[in-house]
Formats: sequence, C-alpha cells, structure tokens
Amino acid sequence: MAIQDKDLIPSTCLTASGQVLEFEKALQISMQEMLAVVTDPESNIDIYVSEDHQNNIQVITHLEKYRLMGILEDDVKQLKYVDIKTIQSFYSQKASVYSNEETSHIQRDIINLIQTASSRKISDIHITINAANTVVQFRKFKILHHHREDLRNVGYDLIQTMYNYMTDVADPMFKSTEAQDAVINNPAYLTKNLNGVRVSIVPTTDGWNACLRLLYQTTRGEVNSLEQLGYNTRHLETIRKIKAKSSGILIISGPTGSGKSTTLKVTLEEIAKDNGCKDDGTGCEINIMTVEDPSEYKILGAKQLAVSGAETDEERMDQYHRYLKALLRQDPDVIMIGEIRDVISGKAAIKSAMSGHFCLTTIHTNDALGILDRLIEMGLEPANVLNPGVITGLVAQRLVPVLCQHCAIPLEDVIDHYNPARLERLRNTFQDDLSGIKVKNQEGCSHCEYLGITGVTVLAEIVKTDRNLMRMYKEGKTDEAYYYWRNELKGTTLMEHGLEKIKQGICDPKDVEAELDELFVEDLQKEGCVA
Repeated sequence: MAIQDKDLIPSTCLTASGQVLEFEKALQISMQEMLAVVTDPESNIDIYVSEDHQNNIQVITHLEKYRLMGILEDDVKQLKYVDIKTIQSFYSQKASVYSNEETSHIQRDIINLIQTASSRKISDIHITINAANTVVQFRKFKILHHHREDLRNVGYDLIQTMYNYMTDVADPMFKSTEAQDAVINNPAYLTKNLNGVRVSIVPTTDGWNACLRLLYQTTRGEVNSLEQLGYNTRHLETIRKIKAKSSGILIISGPTGSGKSTTLKVTLEEIAKDNGCKDDGTGCEINIMTVEDPSEYKILGAKQLAVSGAETDEERMDQYHRYLKALLRQDPDVIMIGEIRDVISGKAAIKSAMSGHFCLTTIHTNDALGILDRLIEMGLEPANVLNPGVITGLVAQRLVPVLCQHCAIPLEDVIDHYNPARLERLRNTFQDDLSGIKVKNQEGCSHCEYLGITGVTVLAEIVKTDRNLMRMYKEGKTDEAYYYWRNELKGTTLMEHGLEKIKQGICDPKDVEAELDELFVEDLQKEGCVA
C-alpha cells in the first residue's frame, strides 16, 4: 500500500498510535524505542533509527517494507541514526503536534514562525507580550526588525504551548511568574538547517518576553574562513603562528553575540583541513574533541560532546564538569572547551595545555589583555595564567553590520545633515580626509532586503604572548605590557580595526562607535596610533 499525499501531515510522527504508519499492537512498545517515521514542516519524510538497534530484525523488516511502499527512497538522505532517547521523544506527549485541535493550531503557528525565520537566516525571534498586544520581531545582522503583531492572548498561548508541549530540558510546566529556559530539539519542529532552538522566557512588568535563539547547522552565511569573518592579513598571520604550536591555549573573548562560537568553529575546521580532513569529515589525522553547552554548530572533523538531558543549572554544570574531566582520557590532540565559566573549566584548559595539547576556548572580557586579569580574578594560579607556554594567544572580537555597497551613501554627500559631534571625531581621526567613508541608507534597496546592510563583520585584536609580555604582567606593569604589545609586537586594537573598516567604506561610523564607544578616538590619539 502506497502512502497518500493527504496522509503526509507536516511535522508529525507517522508511526505514532493513530497515525497512518502506526505499528502493530504487539510491536508498539518495542518499536517505539527503535524506529520513527517523521515528516518535517515541508512534509518531507525522514526515518529515525536507534543506533543500538539498526541491525534488529524488526527494524530491518520495517525499512524494507517502507522501501516497497515508496516511503524510503534514498537511504543516505532519509535515514538518521540517533540515540534511543531521540526515538522516544517522537512518541512523547510533547512530540505529538496534533494532540488536540486547539494546541495543534498554535504549534503549527510556532513551527511556521521558526520556518520563516530560518529561511531568512534570522538569528533570534523575539515575542514581546505587552499590556495591549503581542509584537514579534526578528533579529538579523544584530538589528531587530518588526515581523508582525497579534492580540495579547495570542502571544501568551504561543509561549505557553511552546514551553509545555514543544521543549526539552525544561521545568515540567510553564510558570508565568518565573524566568524559564528550555530547548526545542525535536526534529519534527525544526527545519533541515537547524540543530535546535534555545528558548528563554521572562515575565515583565506588563507581560512576558520570549527570546528564541536559532541554532543553525552551519555558520552564518556559510563562512568557511577567518578571512571571510573579517580578520585582516595581520590577524591571520598572528593566528597562523599561534596555531602552529602543538600546545597552548588560544582564548577568544567578547560579549554575547560577538561571533565567538563561529570563530571557534572556523578555526577548528581550518586545523582539521590542515591535517587531512576531507569535506565529508573523514580522513582527519589528529583527534579533535570538544565540550560544549550548548553545541551550536556541527564542526567538521571534530568529535563533539554536548551537555544534554540536564533539567537544572546545577545538573548542567555537573555534566559539563564531568565531560571536561573525561576529555583528556580520550587521547585528544586538539581540544575545544566551549567556555571558561569557572575555576574548574579554567583548570581543565590549563591542564590540557600543560599536558601537551592545543586548546581553544572562550571567555567574556572587553579586550584581549583583559583575559589575563579575568582568569586570575576567577581564582586560577597566576603562575600558570602568566606562563607564555600555557596561554599562547588572546583574541577579543566584536561584530559590526556591513553596509550594502549598492545603496550605502558617501559621508560627503550627507555631511550637512550628519551628527556634528561624530563628524568632528572623524575629522580629527582621519585628519579631515573623509573620502571612502560611507553611511547606511535607511531605506535600503532590493539587494539588501531594504535593510541597508548585508551581513556582519569582525572587529578584532590579537595578542601572541611571549616571555617579556608575561614578565611585565607578573611584575604588575600592565601599562608597560600594553605598550610593549602595541609598539614592539605591533599589536593593533579593536578600535584601529574599526577605523580601518570605516575608511574602507565597509562599516558605518555610527555602528562602530555603538560597539566600541566614542572614547576609542581619544585613546588612539593619546597613543599616537592614528596617522
């Protein structure tokens, strides 16, 4: 019997009880731990098989049956081998998109919202429920854009249904007076290009705000190199020297949303490719392992350990720490620790470097040299932190919008209407030479979806540590260390990189100042670094 198009209900499990491919009664309990036939939001069929049961005779029999029915047409594209927990999730109450008519309607709305956002490469969905209405906004290239408005009760139904029926790793029920975090992991609710959706809901003075972070399988805009991210030739040469070492820690810092995870992914994949990794992830001659919470991207050539199944912050941290301890017993060559968030993770990174491994990780600081201070404040031993053989590279970065080159406006064309204070700073910085500087066209054009911007680019500063730099820090001579990096090591700051992209017409001066503060001009002038 061939399955009919009318039976292909989007985003549902076709082998669940009552559905068109439900298992025989005698097999239901066992089969619902081994196999699930699921449609995605576009009604395409995927077949999920438990890794532990792929050779089970009942699984093999059912797969052959699906081939004869024309359901399984392409093993490579349709067959997904996953753990038992994932299989079971398709049959849980939360996986049942069509548990009742009202709930299914709301869930379809949420699925459509996620589908629309992912097709436009949106990074975050904001659902703001006010006293009078609900406002849905999409964040793209760091800027929030209006998507739609609804009644207040529509928004409440959205976040309540999403939390109660569609999320994993969460409290049992939605609590309207508490802040709650969760994750949408079920493939039935996701598009092909998403690994998951991270959900954060908080009560506000007149309602609630939900932020949905879309976790894509690939990096923003299919970025495959540090150069594409926006690093310049000086940065690339410095990173090349840091990566050439067989041991040490490269630490990337920046606020949330500064692209740290993307930089980690691209750097690790470059290391993998330098060591024989092919485009399909095979052939890598070194063992690259990661510990992440959460795992945001699939990293080519890496074995990724991701925190999962924890229901409380304490459980998540405990699992994170257990993975860190287990990491060195896996015979790794290169290690990525998603974030140094406490003494335990900091010690794990240091231990990996001191035992001969190359480690990449992230931390939250404002500048590159500030990473050293942060690690010591965290409680790590200064002798280890200030050892140039342990901490080998420090990176600070930000993301700034890229102007659409089809509609960006030369500053000189709007100079009579431009912000006087910012114009004065630009004149002082560039010695009255404003050629090449462009500003955003607020109306945009068809090339940029009328946004005026076409992407984001990195502003960065990189420090390759050495004995002199670390000795100055040990002696408390932090200013001297800073000027040594600037003058002797030819280090360039975030501010200088921003000015470089302003002069090239890549970034709007307003956006650079918004990310780095107005004081950057005074600092650079004081140091005599701007010609």
